[in-house]
Amino acid sequence: MQQNCWHLPKTMCALAARAPYARSYASLSVHGKYHVEITQTAEGDVDEIWTHISADSVENATRFVNQLEEKIGTLERMPQRCPAIPENKLLGTQYRHLILGDYRVIFRVEASTVFVLRIVQGNRLLDTSFFGEGGTSMPRKSR
Repeated sequence: MQQNCWHLPKTMCALAARAPYARSYASLSVHGKYHVEITQTAEGDVDEIWTHISADSVENATRFVNQLEEKIGTLERMPQRCPAIPENKLLGTQYRHLILGDYRVIFRVEASTVFVLRIVQGNRLLDTSFFGEGGTSMPRKSR
């Protein structure tokens, strides 16, 4: 089985393949009615988070990103369980967020697809600049 390491900088993919704590998203046994798409912007956010945490500990960085990946995987089932972001009225959006530690996974639901738009520190207030032109980010990766 090929190691899925979308969440790690490319230089760390080989390390993740050897690390016992690195799990593939595809190995999750959750098969729900929603398809989860990770935008390129959100993927970049994960790289930045990993880089920041890995300055202290590569193992902790990889563990946190794996937890983040698992948490995102839960969006396959009932993404509406997550609360709307407080900035929706200001932004004119209908985004939701999933919280993990000090981070927020910002996403939107369209039909049977969940688009993960950004992963940001929870204390950051969002504005339209967080989502690119038109307040959206293009999908990059399927999960």
